[in-house]
Amino acid sequence: MKRLFLTLLILVPTLSSALSAEVVAPFAYPQDENTVWFKSLLESKKSQTLTDSEKNELMIRSRSSNINIWLGLTQEDPHARSILLDVLIEDICNHNYEYIKTLLYRTLPEEYSETDRMKMARLISEFSAENFRRSSGIEPLMLAGYMGIPEAHELAKKWLPPLGKIQLSRLEWAAIVVCTRFGDQDRVEQIIEITETYNQRKRPIIFVVPYDNYLFLTKSKDVFEYLLEILGQENIRLSEGHFWGTAERAKFALQWMVVESDETFENLIQGFFPNMERKEELLKWWKTEPSITFR
Repeated sequence: MKRLFLTLLILVPTLSSALSAEVVAPFAYPQDENTVWFKSLLESKKSQTLTDSEKNELMIRSRSSNINIWLGLTQEDPHARSILLDVLIEDICNHNYEYIKTLLYRTLPEEYSETDRMKMARLISEFSAENFRRSSGIEPLMLAGYMGIPEAHELAKKWLPPLGKIQLSRLEWAAIVVCTRFGDQDRVEQIIEITETYNQRKRPIIFVVPYDNYLFLTKSKDVFEYLLEILGQENIRLSEGHFWGTAERAKFALQWMVVESDETFENLIQGFFPNMERKEELLKWWKTEPSITFR
């Protein structure tokens, strides 16, 4: 079910643009030149490593390609996935950060090799305080934290705001999310407090904190339960034309926080809007059958 959701997410633009065709192949990946080359490369490297020349070409081609599609092509093949992630991490270490948000959404921490983790640890350790203040180090810090790299936790602690502070900088929010991922309970409570404050003001947190909220990265049962509660509040409604309302952000974070769950949860969360009557059913399920594996 999770893979189906990811596949649909990738292919919505592709499918919608192809509706006028007489026959549409289901879930077909676009065959642009770079994707054709990438598929050919994977076929020829079933159990082999890339040459330096191939790595360089892969890196160059990836910069003008849809990485969502490439990740989709490798999700059933661990060797191909490793080849791709190794090259993308290498490019990130060359200060090309355009892939980071995609990797946060489309990969799992355990998919990264120990070499990838060492490279990311070295990258963030090289940043100066000014790098972080100017935001250039924030996205690498988030990815390193997501990967569970201890150096990211130590760095994030340096930028934590005081407990109780609500108006945050982009860097402060990232630091809280990373520390929450490492189990800092005070910061779990702070995240919930901040989200609740903007919830009460009926303002999506994304418009107040100038950074994608990434609540799903927290891997926190408490945050998960709070997001379920947000979905259950009758006063939370999506305004017309306002897709990124508080409730929709909660639903989005819940979907991405879970790697696998039983089908009951998938059906409930997918069909929650506009059927708010499912509130009690969803909360009851969580309290009695929490068969969930977090990212």
